[in-house]
Amino acid sequence: MTNDSHETTRRDAMKALGGSMAVVGVGVGVGTASAASASVATREATDIADIHATLHGDLTDLGGASSADVYFEYTRVESDDVKTSDPQTATATGEFSETVGPLYPNTEYEYRAVADIDGTTVTGDWRGFRTILI
Repeated sequence: MTNDSHETTRRDAMKALGGSMAVVGVGVGVGTASAASASVATREATDIADIHATLHGDLTDLGGASSADVYFEYTRVESDDVKTSDPQTATATGEFSETVGPLYPNTEYEYRAVADIDGTTVTGDWRGFRTILI
């Protein structure tokens, strides 16, 4: 199943749940065996305001690689316009974060942590937040 197929399935599941924030994580990968064991986790967003939020992730395993590019994918709920934050190069496991914006006030967003490691892309679970009303 392609990543696009996973994305369609996830969005269909969210619509069936009435748009609730119950979401399904997707991991994809094609690459070396060592990078295939790499993993990343999506952590809770903080500093949520009307037009920005800080997203948090955790690179939990480099899978034997020496580094990974880590970043976030985020989108308004029920939108097909997925944005990505600027990648950061991580040379060790650990937490990373990025403040994203501008966002729309009083709007539900979903996001996930992503790591590109030796040609393999691994993703954390989708999580959600709502920006505040100004």
